Amino acid sequence: MPDTAAKPLNIHGTALLIGERGVLIT
Repeated sequence: MPDTAAKPLNIHGTALLIGERGVLIT
């Protein structure tokens, strides 16, 4: 999991993780 790459998406990524299982973060 690219936590460093998803830093700006940390807030939005969390919502995506719950909504889309973090498809954008993967």
